[in-house]
Amino acid sequence: MRPVLINDLTTAARTLLAADPSRRGPVMAQIVQNAKTADLYRKRVGRGHRLYGNGSLASACQPYAQAPLPPRCDAQYLSCLSVVISSLVAFD
Repeated sequence: MRPVLINDLTTAARTLLAADPSRRGPVMAQIVQNAKTADLYRKRVGRGHRLYGNGSLASACQPYAQAPLPPRCDAQYLSCLSVVISSLVAFD
């Protein structure tokens, strides 16, 4: 997976906001795996993966529905951001 930028965090959190709360952990695990797969593909083939993008976390979120960015960091958004960060810590 490519290095994580702040946009990756917000995009992944928006993706989890759109997911069923009981599925957020598994969805995030799949997104991380898709980013890893896409990055390996990009390195081998020299272009982005057709579904999962260029290996960034944000591009791996593109096949999923995304909620709009909330106007403030409410409890739901912060919970999703926590899942994102926890998943990334576990991945590393």
